[in-house]
Amino acid sequence: MEDEEVDGIVASICRYPAGSASGSHYTATGQVSDSPAVAYANFADLEVNPPPPREWVVPDWFPLCSVVALFSLGGLGKTLFAQQLATHVAAGLDIFGQHVMRGPVLGFLCEDDNDELRRRQAKINAVLKLDDTPAGLFLEGRVGKNNTLFTFESQHFPSPTALLHLIDAECAEKKPVLLIIDNIAQVYAGMEIDRHQVTVFCNELAGLAQKHRCCILLLGHTAKAEGSEWSGSTAWEAAVRTRLWLKRCDNDLLELHRKKANYSGLDCVTLQWQDGYLHTMRCGVGGAFAVNEATRAVVAHALREFTKAKISTSNSPQARNYLPKLMREEGKLNDISFQSAKNALSAMVADETIISGRELGWKTASRHPATGLVLAATQPAPTPSDAS
Repeated sequence: MEDEEVDGIVASICRYPAGSASGSHYTATGQVSDSPAVAYANFADLEVNPPPPREWVVPDWFPLCSVVALFSLGGLGKTLFAQQLATHVAAGLDIFGQHVMRGPVLGFLCEDDNDELRRRQAKINAVLKLDDTPAGLFLEGRVGKNNTLFTFESQHFPSPTALLHLIDAECAEKKPVLLIIDNIAQVYAGMEIDRHQVTVFCNELAGLAQKHRCCILLLGHTAKAEGSEWSGSTAWEAAVRTRLWLKRCDNDLLELHRKKANYSGLDCVTLQWQDGYLHTMRCGVGGAFAVNEATRAVVAHALREFTKAKISTSNSPQARNYLPKLMREEGKLNDISFQSAKNALSAMVADETIISGRELGWKTASRHPATGLVLAATQPAPTPSDAS
């Protein structure tokens, strides 16, 4: 081990009280497990001293002082999503249309090395148009290292490892609002099907989240069976306050479902991988596509140009005059991708910013009125035939 890592472990251990010879173990919060102290909730002064409102790193998705578990099959992008989320929080950028609690983020990503994290971060920065990576983003790639956080003794008691003490010390120093641990298979030394061990492990992480007032995002793999939402004991759902599930749809989009939420309702967002980033396409089941205003402006400008040139356009991908296809052929995509133009057109038709099948004010070669897409704000005035 490096001297710096050893120093960090020693500094963390020195903060704990001396143990007894009876086999007492210490939890992530530094409390002796076999010497509990009762602390009842005080309900007598609720009117004059109401409890503080719940705090969120991302409203309804990532509660502070709590553990959130995210499961998916391997290779779908949960680690990429976690690094994106970390960047948004460290930079104070909205995500899912929600404001975030800006603050430092720690991440221990056990299946990647630091070079891979740097490659991924470069693409995230480019999409978010960040000149520099946020100063509060602290990520470590730990592939090939010993990543166990707790071992379990014969009595099923968890015993914290040197890595757990190191993470505890880092949290005390950097005071993160979000701590990412990727993934369960790397850090959990118990049996996945043992309900008690799973529950104790998650409770130890909850103690760490409470101690440092952060949200812990714990990543895990699902079982291979189709439709599986986690692997092993149902305690993986029962022992956390929020459980997320990332799945692939038939159209190559991804859906991030909030399948369990003790402090909010169930929900989902639709994501699409593009240019090394998972773009938010829809918020909520059946929600409208979410496309940024810059992309919408490019599509709207192209539609105006085609209409001015008396070129009719369509929102049907099979049509020869499909608007994104004409934009690509005529060099009107500017800096957006073909897929982004498609997404923007779908969104603008869905929210009626663009209306299809309207008369355009001129006739085709066959002397029939030309029809196609129009911007809602610039529709031609109704003709007498329309009024009738």
